[in-house]
Amino acid sequence: MENTFYKVGRWAVFVGGGSDCPVYNNLFADCNIAIHVDNRLANWESSRLKPNDLFDRKLKAVKYDQPPYSIRYPEIVNYWEEMPQIPKRNQVSKNIFYNVNKPIEGNKECFPFCENNWITSQLPGFKSLDKKDFTKIDYKKILRYIEGFEKFPFDKMGRK
Repeated sequence: MENTFYKVGRWAVFVGGGSDCPVYNNLFADCNIAIHVDNRLANWESSRLKPNDLFDRKLKAVKYDQPPYSIRYPEIVNYWEEMPQIPKRNQVSKNIFYNVNKPIEGNKECFPFCENNWITSQLPGFKSLDKKDFTKIDYKKILRYIEGFEKFPFDKMGRK
């Protein structure tokens, strides 16, 4: 959320079979593929879900079905009953895809691409990307295409 992905190599966001990975309110600019998603736990990584294998051991180690995890992440309490091999509760919304060759790649059923994204080849409200200054933004222009787009907290981003 609220990231700027500029001229990223192969994938800006990579979700390898996970759930609860929303991608929203981001700028993807001059990227080849913005988001990759797959359902590897239903395929070649399915052995990770066997009893006493990686996921089972890690969940038990933190006592996932007890506080604080059960309170902060209530969806994890029923992890095993909800078919963990099928990614859930992932969503792509309120994003700007500027000069992106492919906004999303992979198993799109695992990662719904909502209507309130803006795919464009016109400069999306930024004064200039040539100087890599993403702070000068015309949010009024963006809001014409993405209802509810939130301003980037540039004062909280980057090295401090």
